[in-house]
Amino acid sequence: MLRLTRTEDADSFLPRVEARIAVLARAHTLLAQTRWQGVGLRRLVESELGRHPAPNTALQLSGPPVMLASVATQPLAMVLHELASNASRHGALAQPGGTLTIDWNVAPAGWLELVWAESLAAAPDGPPPPPPPHSIGSRILETTVQDQLGGRIARDWTSTGMRCAIRLPPSCLRPAAPAEAAA
Repeated sequence: MLRLTRTEDADSFLPRVEARIAVLARAHTLLAQTRWQGVGLRRLVESELGRHPAPNTALQLSGPPVMLASVATQPLAMVLHELASNASRHGALAQPGGTLTIDWNVAPAGWLELVWAESLAAAPDGPPPPPPPHSIGSRILETTVQDQLGGRIARDWTSTGMRCAIRLPPSCLRPAAPAEAAA
């Protein structure tokens, strides 16, 4: 993580590294609370979004109860952190009236499909441009989803905002009782 977190500005280096370490610590805490049996996806999403307050942003979460496997919890927490951090700086969480919608479902073949969609309230100049392809956030998203979790990720910047679709294989999930996954 230290090698990936590059910056021209020394003052921003430490807070960025600390924020990424804190994500892993929060996910670790959630896992410890379940004795490393996994974490409910909704709980993980809410935990990460709670670190990026946006009182004037509409937040919509929808999806069935899903229990993440313990091996997928920390990597997915990092992905959510990167998406939320970017949204806090440039996207829906940075602008009053923005909307962030996170939908998920489990496809018939057992793959988890998660869509993060940002909609900017007033985008007279269009959405912010996509980050450079070699930015640290982009690299973390791609390597975590593809290499670490064995999934797929696609990001699109439209006239209304950014949309990110993530597909994770069945190995990232664990069967759970509905009450357990909702926790």
